[in-house]
Amino acid sequence: MGSLIAIDMSRIITYTKLVRDKIPEIIEASGKKCDTAGLTYTDFLDMLDKKLGEEVKEYQESHEVEELADILEVIYAIAETQGVSKKQLEDIPLNRLGLPVLPELVTD
Repeated sequence: MGSLIAIDMSRIITYTKLVRDKIPEIIEASGKKCDTAGLTYTDFLDMLDKKLGEEVKEYQESHEVEELADILEVIYAIAETQGVSKKQLEDIPLNRLGLPVLPELVTD
């Protein structure tokens, strides 16, 4: 993920937001030019925090379950960025309650 700059032949549009789901490739496939820039660890976490706030606001306005999935996606990205797997994150409430936690399955 990085910031996105989409270039139209008649104008340049700069978006300062996280990029995912192969958006740069989709833009370039439409015939437009797209440049991205990497972020520092701190800037990436700041952008994820901003994105989390946006997703929470969207859920609060719509109350649509799909928005909850978007919130989870950002939460998992924040955890992963901090070196915590999805499983480890989901085990935290169980650990707090002293409940047994199943080991993480390793698949090839």
